Formats: sequence, C-alpha cells, structure tokens
Amino acid sequence: MKVTPWLFVFVAQNALAAPAPVAHSVTIERRGELPSAWSRLDVAPSPHQQFELRIGLKQSNLHRLEEELLLVSDPTSEAYGQHWTPSRLAEFFRPHEDSISSVKAWLEKAGLDGSRMRASPGGNWLQGVVSVAEVESLLDTKYEHYKHTNDAYSLGCDSYSLPADVRDHIDLIQPTTHLFAPRANARVSAPKSASAALAIQNSTMTCTALTTLACLRQLYNINYVQQATARNSLGIAERYVQSDFDIFAAKYIPSIASIDGGNLEEAANSTSGESNLDVQYACGLAPGVPTTLYQTTGSTILVENYNNFLDALDSSYCNATLDGTSVDCGTVKTTNVISTSYGDAEDVYNPELANRQCAEFGKLGMMGVTLVFSSGDAGADCKGDGSLGGYSEIASISFPSGGGLSNIFSLPSYQATAVKGYLSKFAPIDAGWNSSGNARGYPDISANGENYDVIVDGQSTPEDGTSASAPVVAAIITLANDARIAAGKGPVGFINPALYSAAFKDAFNDITLGSNAPTGCIAEGYTAQAG
Repeated sequence: MKVTPWLFVFVAQNALAAPAPVAHSVTIERRGELPSAWSRLDVAPSPHQQFELRIGLKQSNLHRLEEELLLVSDPTSEAYGQHWTPSRLAEFFRPHEDSISSVKAWLEKAGLDGSRMRASPGGNWLQGVVSVAEVESLLDTKYEHYKHTNDAYSLGCDSYSLPADVRDHIDLIQPTTHLFAPRANARVSAPKSASAALAIQNSTMTCTALTTLACLRQLYNINYVQQATARNSLGIAERYVQSDFDIFAAKYIPSIASIDGGNLEEAANSTSGESNLDVQYACGLAPGVPTTLYQTTGSTILVENYNNFLDALDSSYCNATLDGTSVDCGTVKTTNVISTSYGDAEDVYNPELANRQCAEFGKLGMMGVTLVFSSGDAGADCKGDGSLGGYSEIASISFPSGGGLSNIFSLPSYQATAVKGYLSKFAPIDAGWNSSGNARGYPDISANGENYDVIVDGQSTPEDGTSASAPVVAAIITLANDARIAAGKGPVGFINPALYSAAFKDAFNDITLGSNAPTGCIAEGYTAQAG
C-alpha cells in the first residue's frame, strides 16, 4: 500500500479503529502563533486517514556533541582534523536500549506493535503507518489540515502530550506542530541581452555594475593553483538547467546524486535563475573539482525539514522504507563541502525539530564536512531574529541580508567574544530582538551577493541574494581543502571556530556600512560596524 504523507489521503471505512485513550501528563510541544504563510482549513481530516508517523528517540551522549565537534574543529586543539568515521558516530550516539524498549512498550499498549512501528537502521527512529484517530488518541491531540500560500498542504496539530514515563525517551514526533512547506522560488531579475555572456566572465571591466567570476577572483584575491583537484569534492543542494550550464562553461559539468528519486531539471524556465547561479559560480571558482548535486524527489531540493537529505547521508538518522518506495538510507556519499541556498525563518520551526536537525548537521561536521547555508534576503526577522543559515552577504544595497540573534540556539563559545563585543557597543534599540546576550548570532561570514551575471534561459541575467554568497564561500573553502589535501591533510570540516580565531583575524574585509533593516517592518535591524 502506497501512503502519501501529510496530504489528503482517505481510506476505506474499515480502516483500523483507534485504541483506547492513553493517559497523558506532559505536553511535549505547543505551537504558538501559526506561521504567516499557513492557514487552517475548515475541513477536518478523516479519522481513517493514514500517514507516516515518525518518533525521534533520545540519543546517547548528545550532550557531548558540541564538545567532541570542537575538539576536531578548533585549530588550537591537539585533535584538530581527526574527524570521526560514520560507524563511530552511529555507535556513540545510538539510543540506550531502555529508551527503545520503553517507547515500544508504550506503543504496544496503545495497539501499535512492532509489526507496525519499526526501528530505523540506526535505531534513532521508530515509525510506521497510522490513522489520524490512532495518533489523536496516542498523543492526546487533534489533527487538522493546513494550507501554505504556495498551495502545499500539511497535516498537523497545535500541541501534543506524552505519558511522563516515556517523555525522557523521546525527542520529537512528526508530523505534529511543525508544518512542512516547499521552498520558495528564487528571486529572478529581468533578463538582458547575452550576446557576449561568456566573454565578460573573464573580464573585470564590468565589476562596478556586474559581478562575474573574474570580479570575484579579483575581489577575494583568488589566484590559487589547484594541486589535488581529483581528490577533492564539492556538493551543492540544487537543480540546474543543462543547456544554460553548457553556455556558462561546458567543462564544469557536475555529477548528480539523486535522493529518493530526485531528477535533473532539464527544462529551462524562469524560476531556474537561483539554481543556475549556485552551480555556475561554485563550479566556476573551483574548476574541475568533482561536484555533486544533491537532489531530493519531487519539486523541492531540500524540503524545509531536511529529512531526506540527512537520511541519504547518514544511515543512523534515516527512516525505514514504509510504503514500498525506495528510500536512500546512508547510501549517498558526503562531499567535503556542501552549499545550500535554501532555508526558512526560525519562527516557523519548533525548538525540538530545530535542535534535532542541528545535532545531525553537527555530526556531519564531526565527519569533516563543511556546511555552508545562506541566511536569507529579508533582513532581521520582525518577530525576533532568525533564519536558519550561516553565511551571507551583509550591507547590501538592493536587499537586506538575513542576520541577527537566535531565539532557539545558545551562544557558542567560539562566537562569545564577537557577539558580546558587538552587543556591548551597538545593541539594536528595538524591543523585538533577543537581548539575553547568550544567543547564537549569524551570519558568521559575508560575501558579495549583488548583480551576479547568470545564464538563465540562454540569456545573461543579473541575480541578487545570499544565495549567491553561499556557493562562492563554498568554492573558496573547497580551494583551501585542495591545499590541505595536497599537503597530506584532511578537509577543514566545521570551519566556524577557525573563522573566529586570532589566526584568521586579518583574513577578512571588515564590512562597516549599511544594515539589514527588514523591509516593511518597524524593526531597524542590525548595523554593520567596525570589528
């Protein structure tokens, strides 16, 4: 039986009936305000509607993740660069047996035995196909249908509860309070004539009006001669249009890593500008490096919750095959650097899911993978600072870069001096920002994000956004990895501690003008300042 998760799927009236109500005493998650892009539908889901329920078990040693990550990522550490193997990671973080047995016993008591709720290969998840009525009884909640402004639908609830004796064994349950939305389309500028589209890429004559590969090489002093190209690797979470890429630079053709059936986007269209931008500039600045495009099934690249992507890279994270379809589970090889130009505002994530995802990305860092995320193009969040992402352009003329202080993640040790120093001198006057002084700040680094010359539908098209900054930074880190590999060393991995270290103090240009005041918001955002 094929089951489509979180959509309007109805089954016959003889579907399994709900079990007897289960006693609850602890509310696990409660959504506050419904995210602005979502609306609640009046039509309630059928009690017989079936979907995939996923229960995230508490992992062992998760409290030590940051400590272990910093040991292999801090240049001053004796263990710097000694990255972990996937098998070591899986064993270190595997849930305790008592967590698995306790949750299974609770499920069996509710009528969901082992034949229906199966463990993932890494043992971190229990999941299976259930009915709305069963889950409403199990979690003491009421499910509803929601619609996104992009016409996507999601099944969810405002809150859910668990018995006290299993609460400490469960991180989160999906789908519940978090609504899964598709990524937004790229912002595309009006095309212009492209009779000499490639010629300008090797010239700096247009740099004041248009950003090209030559302009970026000049701006960031990129004159490194690669020595270990074939042994290096770069990943981009993206689609692209082959015909446009052929025009841009035929010799930089990347390979494709299809995740759960994701396919190469062959047809050129007006929404492919951002996709083409990422591939053309990452591959253009790191030419010849074996490049992988991570593509998930359907129209999305990395769906908002990143589950498919993490499934494919880490077998300890991924789910089992529930509906007879093929699910990539730890089968896709990681690259040394992965660039992603998609994300969402922090306020659409519940803390449980955000922390779970953060832990999984941290594990990739422990394995030596550098993850580069753009921080968005809408400035500081009106509701209190926060998009998921790490790298962006700041002080832009045409758009306000995402940036600010998190309402979920605490201040990491490597960032303490920079964040506390900034807030002691330049704290925003608005009341909406996190004033605790103990919040994670972002972005970590900036790069040019304006007027990139991109081939779209065979024409030269100017593109803006932090989506341009991310692949550029990823390419620069890839070149740094080339030098390390040539010297017999491993990749840089989680690079943040190095970025904030004294050794890198003179490696960056200081952005001192502008701000990221959000458009259409009372908040003033954060101003760029010296230091």
